[in-house]
Amino acid sequence: MRIRVPTGIAILFCIYEIMRKNNASYCYVTRPKIQSLLSKIYKLDRCLSDISYHLTKWRKAGILCVEEQFSTKPDGTHYNIASNRWFSKVGLNFLISLGKRVFSGLYNHVFKGIKLPRRKHKHLTPKNYKITSRLPRRSAGPPEILKNVVFDTVATLK
Repeated sequence: MRIRVPTGIAILFCIYEIMRKNNASYCYVTRPKIQSLLSKIYKLDRCLSDISYHLTKWRKAGILCVEEQFSTKPDGTHYNIASNRWFSKVGLNFLISLGKRVFSGLYNHVFKGIKLPRRKHKHLTPKNYKITSRLPRRSAGPPEILKNVVFDTVATLK
């Protein structure tokens, strides 16, 4: 009999296990791969939007750090590549509080700054394609006109 694990925690465990298996401080795993691991290991059948929701929730909470990547084909068209994901110090402490034994290479990398040995990557893209990191997306906030109206309204209330 398996113990029921919440979906969000199971996703974190899947990402950690991929890092541990590859002896890396990050992983670049796709959402469909996470979905297949959830169904295989935890017997959880979740849709991709659920997985995206939990990944975004953990990123906003400061548990996961994400670097989105895209590549350019020789004809100039862009396409997405799996995002790099890694645990912040808060995230690693959270995993430890959940009872996970964190492998020493990841612990030393996050807390002591000791880098893991480089490994050879097996990218899915040909060598002549250019891989670029995308800046993190942030909300634009209210337009300038609304900022002034709200600020003036608060100032008149005082």
